[in-house]
Amino acid sequence: MKFIPILLAILFLGTATAEAQNRAVRSYFRAHKHQEEATHFTLPGILMWAGIGIARGFTTEREEKLILKLVQKMGTTKMLVLDQNIQRAAATAPAMLAALQERHGYEPMMEIKVKGDENIHIMMKGNDKRLKRLFIFVSTPEEVVMVSSRTRLKYKKVQKILEELLQEENLNPKEEVQQIIMPRA
Repeated sequence: MKFIPILLAILFLGTATAEAQNRAVRSYFRAHKHQEEATHFTLPGILMWAGIGIARGFTTEREEKLILKLVQKMGTTKMLVLDQNIQRAAATAPAMLAALQERHGYEPMMEIKVKGDENIHIMMKGNDKRLKRLFIFVSTPEEVVMVSSRTRLKYKKVQKILEELLQEENLNPKEEVQQIIMPRA
């Protein structure tokens, strides 16, 4: 009888710390997380769900509520933010993005290239109706942000929220955005 609580604790910790990404993302994360001014963390899905549920009650802005609605459906998430010495991280990013597509079956969901060397890559892996894994990579001259997450989102809901966010940001495709690709509906 003493072993049942220990076994349950081990099972809970094992599922909470399960990998939220594949080999390409994991090696990129490990290579860059120890850089100076790097912030990294892994957050179990149950904490994401509970924390976002609480935070949604305290937000008043529509944009924040839309983002929180998306984030609440995410599972185990890894995040890496680099503020200094981003040249090496930005240089190795295209190889990682290519590996995600070629070896791991990720599809580009949205790609935004803004004048001024700002790039946003949103890639996903899923079945016909749902998004199973989401990968977001943002590269600017000042920082690099990588988010890898398990999800349980529907494609139509994600596309609707992203379009609303783009409309709220008032991005003018002719002046500011060089390229937007949204191949999946």
